[in-house]
Amino acid sequence: AIADPEQRRAVMKELQVMLQDSGIIVQPYWRKLFCHMKPALMGYQMHQAYEQDFTRAWLAA
Repeated sequence: AIADPEQRRAVMKELQVMLQDSGIIVQPYWRKLFCHMKPALMGYQMHQAYEQDFTRAWLAA
């Protein structure tokens, strides 16, 4: 794993070019996901598929 984003970006660019040159592929894209909530919302975590699951969430008094 490469912790530095700039070094990782260079390596990923090289790998993506290799994949594109090797044949037909579906090129993945990366997007930033954000989750906004009020401080009173407790126990809620953002889901990796961006689904909203409030079964373990509650509002603080």
